[in-house]
Order: sequence, then C-alpha cells, then structure tokens
Amino acid sequence: MNVVLRDYDAWLVAARKSVNTREAYLRDIKAFLNHVGNAPVDAQAVEGYLTYLISCGRTGSTVKRVTAALCSYYEYLLFGGYVAVNPVRTCTIPEVSDSNFTITPPAAVDIERLISHVCRYGTVRDAALLSLICFTGATVSELSALTIRDVDLENRTITYGHRRVRLSEAVVVLLKVLLEELDYGDVNAPVFKGRSDGGLTRQGVWLVCKKWVESAGVCGTLSPRLLRSSYVENPVFGCVAN
Repeated sequence: MNVVLRDYDAWLVAARKSVNTREAYLRDIKAFLNHVGNAPVDAQAVEGYLTYLISCGRTGSTVKRVTAALCSYYEYLLFGGYVAVNPVRTCTIPEVSDSNFTITPPAAVDIERLISHVCRYGTVRDAALLSLICFTGATVSELSALTIRDVDLENRTITYGHRRVRLSEAVVVLLKVLLEELDYGDVNAPVFKGRSDGGLTRQGVWLVCKKWVESAGVCGTLSPRLLRSSYVENPVFGCVAN
C-alpha cells in the first residue's frame, strides 16, 4: 500500500469507519487506480469507470459503494491539498438499480442436497449456519452478530436485530446440539465461533458457504445472497417471519 493510501486508511480510522468499510473502500479505490493507470483523473474518468462497472454486470449497490469510496478518497486528497477538485462531485453518476438484475434462487432440491451433505460430512456449526441462511433468510452480517441471547429454542424462534423468525423442527435440533456443545454461560457470546475467541467474521461465514457449496457439487457460483433467497422462493421449508 502506498503512503497516500495508508494515510487515507488512517483517516478512515479516525472517522470511525468499520473494518469492513475500510477494506471495501481501499479495494475499490485500488481497482479504480489500476483501471485508469497514468491517465489524469477527472469527472469523465470517474464516469467512464462507473459505466464500465455497469457493463460488467455490477449491481446497483456495488456501483453506489464504489462511488462513495471514490468520493471519500478524493475528498481526503482535496483536504490534504493533493488535488484541486473532487472529480466525483462534478461527474454525472450513471443510474443503475438492483432491480435491473435478476436473482435466480437455487432449486429446493439443491438446497436439500447441500444441507444433507454438510449434515453428513461437516460440523454441527456449519450445518446450523447454512440452515439459518437457507431456511431463515439470514444475512452474513446477521449471522456474524448472532448471540445465544437471540436464540429461543423453547419458543422455536430466532431474532436478527428487529426481525424475528420462527424455526422449523430440524433447525431447532441443530441449534440445540450446537449450543450444548458450546456450553456457554454468557448469553452474549456468539453462536458461531471463529478461530479466535470472538464470533465468526462476515468473511468467515462466506468461506463456510463457499466450502460446502463446492464440496456438495451443487453450483460453484452460489453465494450467501443466493442461498438466502431460497427462504423467500421456497417457503415450504417451514420458517415463518413474524
């Protein structure tokens, strides 16, 4: 990482940006700088790059994040006297919406195959994690932040922030076994432990999904986002949002 980017990262830390935001911003900025090379960066260059991302099939949320990252970076450069103007503020941002992209949820048979595979060959933790993604529509962030307090086995519900979901009997059994294995006394402890004493990170959740999707031979391109879409597509799985 060059000096300017390192100083920019420190600026983000001072602005209390999360680790995930900092990593995403730096990744987006590096990709942009590699794309433009030695060409001058002006409003046209930014606009061209965002248009290029759209042509590559990037979603609306991704393009918006890249725009925010570039705007933040050039705002820092403007503040530090490295540039005379923030090119993002003077360019025309291409319009793109996630509604322009079609998400095809995996078929019920693929989900059943995946869960059966991880239950047979994987750990209880991984089986419970994938079950919550597929059968409750849990996001990566929700799972990494999930604590024992959020799991109510007696009433067969799980709470993600302000969202409460009713669990199927099969998921309740998995969670019961998992919590018995953990044997935690602290209700604020994470349900899914990582390698350290803390909970599984967002990247850790993604890697678990990737590992078992590939191992089950379902489809190498299935992501947590696609897996959780089966919750809406296949309500027969028996988890009902309240």
